[in-house]
Amino acid sequence: MSGTYAYHLRETLRLALPASLAQLGMMLMSVVDTAMVGRLGAAPLAAVALGSSLFYAPFVLAMGIVNALDPMVSQSFGARQLPRCGAILRSGVRVAIWLSLPLVLVVVAISYALEPLGVNAEVARGAAAYMRVLAFGAPVMLATTALSNFLHGLGHTRPTLVAVVVANVANVGLNWVLIYGNLGMPALGELGSGVATVACRLSMLVVLAWLVYGGRRFDDFAVRHTAEERRARGVSVDWAGVREMWRVGAPISGHLVSEVGMFSVVALMMGWLGARDVASHQVALQLAACAFMVTMGLGTAGSIRVGHASGAGDRRGAATAAWVAVGGAACIMSVPALAFLLVPEQLAAIFTTDAAVQHGAARLLRIAAFFQLADGVQGVIAGCLRGAGDTGFPMRVHALTSFVIALPLGAVLAFGLGFGAAGLWWGLTAGLCAAAALLLWRLRSGRWWGPLASVTQTSTV
Repeated sequence: MSGTYAYHLRETLRLALPASLAQLGMMLMSVVDTAMVGRLGAAPLAAVALGSSLFYAPFVLAMGIVNALDPMVSQSFGARQLPRCGAILRSGVRVAIWLSLPLVLVVVAISYALEPLGVNAEVARGAAAYMRVLAFGAPVMLATTALSNFLHGLGHTRPTLVAVVVANVANVGLNWVLIYGNLGMPALGELGSGVATVACRLSMLVVLAWLVYGGRRFDDFAVRHTAEERRARGVSVDWAGVREMWRVGAPISGHLVSEVGMFSVVALMMGWLGARDVASHQVALQLAACAFMVTMGLGTAGSIRVGHASGAGDRRGAATAAWVAVGGAACIMSVPALAFLLVPEQLAAIFTTDAAVQHGAARLLRIAAFFQLADGVQGVIAGCLRGAGDTGFPMRVHALTSFVIALPLGAVLAFGLGFGAAGLWWGLTAGLCAAAALLLWRLRSGRWWGPLASVTQTSTV
């Protein structure tokens, strides 16, 4: 795999562009849901926002475990252990279904606790119904994640983009029918948005399952047991693969929880400051998130490229692939950083016509300009380290920088020194810069190197 920087850049961009567009497409689905439910009024919009937040908090725990398929498959592919890739997929789909069962129970239990916890009755009823629909769609969502990660591990990022495009088209139509009651259907309101979301995720699953299991494209990867194997052995479980999935995936879950937790706590503290600060924060965060989606695609590409090189035992190729992805992130994130510095008011005006909110969001965007490079770099390095199977260090870094640096510093600046919303964002900036510095040290030290056990020993398939 070792090659020139130009070769690595070309291959990284080939993988990153579809992955970035897919991430933006997933965000677009959420934006469309918000816009279409928002026409119903404040209470339905609040119900969807609350229900979505409470569902995805436990969901990311399960998703992190399933995301272990990415480095496991990519390293096995790099080692040319093609049947092993299929065995990992089979284990991943089983784990996805197993994890969905407790996830359904947890989310449904939370939905029944909203009114007793003091949530407005109208909002609580809408959020509870929305959460229950999403909960019973969890097996579909996690199985989709497993198939997507399998394809990514093989270096195929376009299929996920195709599935996301199909889901976006379906989302608009289904929302129009189910939320508002068009084409003779009853108007389900926010519940209709939940049904549409699950249906769209099902469409993604169908597209990806057809690509993986339809025809003979992946027969060499043994994505399913043959009829002879089933008769001879029954449906066996690769327990070694399941254990490694938990070992690799649990830190990914911890990493995701740290990130989600940090931004959730900041949102809560914004609520203590006032409605306009919350609105300004939301506008600025939406713009920063759009920029970050591009680097998430680079992180995916870096993970794939590093995983392939690690599986092949090519240390030099893995390091080169990682540094090319990191350099690409720094270059790309400099564009939104400059935009946030030079035209923040114009960017904020895209989302709101309220002059006070525009001014507040512009102030936060100027601060965001200082962490754009750090945020992009740390996200891509975390992806590259994940490709090498080094998931524990990024988890510890994000736990430290989120809960020891970003949140305490932000609280002191916002409430102790009177900086308000800007203080919370300076805390975020400090945390993300610290994370980028620590992850850069890790990448430069070379201590992340070491192929996963699945490519260095034989497991029962």
